[in-house]
Amino acid sequence: MNLFMTLLVQKFPIKLDMTGAQLYELSDETKTMLSQYDTPVDIYFVAGAGYESAYRLIGNIAEVLEKYAQYCPEIKYTNIDSDENPTFGQKYAEDGERITPGTVILDAGERFRVYEYGEFYNANTNAQGEVVVSSMRAEQVLNAGLRYVSRTEDFTAYFVKGHEERELAGLEEKLATENYILGELNLSMEEIPADAKLLVFAAPQVDYTDTDIAKLDAFFARGGKGLFLFDYTCSGLTNLYAYLRTWGIGVTDEVAVELDQAHTVPQAGLLLAAYGESTVTSGFAENGRYIGYAPYSKTLQLLFEENGGVRTEQVLCTTEDAYSTGNLETLENTSGNTGVQVIAAAATRQGNTPAEDAILFVSGNSALLEIEEQTVAGFGLANYDYIGNTLTFLQGSYEDYTISPKYLAGGRLILDGRQGLLIGALFIIVVPLVVLVYGIVVWFRRRHL
Repeated sequence: MNLFMTLLVQKFPIKLDMTGAQLYELSDETKTMLSQYDTPVDIYFVAGAGYESAYRLIGNIAEVLEKYAQYCPEIKYTNIDSDENPTFGQKYAEDGERITPGTVILDAGERFRVYEYGEFYNANTNAQGEVVVSSMRAEQVLNAGLRYVSRTEDFTAYFVKGHEERELAGLEEKLATENYILGELNLSMEEIPADAKLLVFAAPQVDYTDTDIAKLDAFFARGGKGLFLFDYTCSGLTNLYAYLRTWGIGVTDEVAVELDQAHTVPQAGLLLAAYGESTVTSGFAENGRYIGYAPYSKTLQLLFEENGGVRTEQVLCTTEDAYSTGNLETLENTSGNTGVQVIAAAATRQGNTPAEDAILFVSGNSALLEIEEQTVAGFGLANYDYIGNTLTFLQGSYEDYTISPKYLAGGRLILDGRQGLLIGALFIIVVPLVVLVYGIVVWFRRRHL
C-alpha cells in the first residue's frame, strides 16, 4: 500500500492546501491578474530542495511560485540549486543585490527584480524583543514585481520640498517596495520634471505661492497624480487649501474624535477608520481588517460629487459616533459638528485613458506608515496594504486587488462528522479498492501476454 501511494503521488503530484490561512492557494484577484498577464517572465528561485525542506519560510515561497507558473502560461518557473550552481545570477548581482539561498528573481528581459525571501513576510517584535514572523505577503510582493517588469516606463515619485515638510521614512520605503524611482523637488526653485508621475506633499507647514499653484495646475493638467498628506500642524495653508477646493475637497482646521470604542485602540492611541465606497479599501471590511490613524487627524469636506469633469469619492471616515473639534488641548466638542467625519478622500479628472487621469488623494493624517512597526503588526492593521492600494489607484488602476496577508499561526484541522466519514471512506475503502482493481488489471494483462 505504501509503495503504491508513493508511486501514485509521483505520477499525479496533486497537493491539497490544508492550512487554515490557505498559504499555498492564490487569491481570486491574483488569479484574475495572471489570466490577463501577457509578458513572458522567468522566475528563478535560488534555493534547492535541501533548503526548501530545512527552512519552512523558504519552502512556503517555492509552493507559491509553482502556483504562479501554473496559473499563467507566460511565467516559467525554475528552481536553482544554489549548491550545484553557486555562481548563478551574477548578472543580477551587479547592482549590489545579494544572490543567496531564498532569493527570488523575476526576469522579463529588459527589466528584472530581485527579492530576498524575508521580503515575502511581515514580522514584528514581541514583548521579549524577539523578531517574530507573523504573516506571509508573497502575493502582494510578486504582483507588484510582475507589474514592474512588464512596464515600458518607470514610475517616478518626487517628494515636494521647500515648505517645511515632514520626513516620512516609512512612506519612502513603501514607495521603493512598489518599484517607484524616488526624487526630491523644490517647487519654489524648480520646474516639475517631465518624468514626474507622482508628487508627494508630506505635511507642509508653509503655504504655497501663486507660482507654486500654477506649476501644480499644469502638472495635473497633463494627467499628474498627487498624494497630499496633512496633519493637525498644517494650518494657514490658504492658497493650497483653496486650490484643493477647486477639486472638490476642503481641508479643515479641525480634527476627528471617535467615540465608538470598537473603532479605537486606546492603548496605542489609534483611531480605526471606517470605509467609504472606494476601490482603495475594497475587501478590507469583509476581511475584518482596519486602518490605524494616529490621533488628531484633520477632517475633510467633500464639496461636490461631480463637477466640471472632476469626480470625488470618500475613502476613509469615522463612524456616526464621532465629532470634529478645533480645540486641540481638551478635544471638547465646541463646533457641534457631530456624525461621520471624512479623513481621506480622492478626486479624479478623467483623461483619455485611466493612466492619463489626473488624481489627487488627500489624507488628514501623514503618519500612516510612521506608527511604530510593532504597533501596526501587533494589532493586525492594514496600513501597509492600504498605502499599496492607494499607490496602485494613483497609477490609474481601478482593479480590486486587495489581498490580505496570510497569517502563519498553526492550528488543528477540525472536521465535522460528515467530513470525517468521507475522509475515512477515502482511505479505508476507496484507496484499497483502487489498489485491488489496479492489481487485477496488471495480473490480467500479464496472464495474456
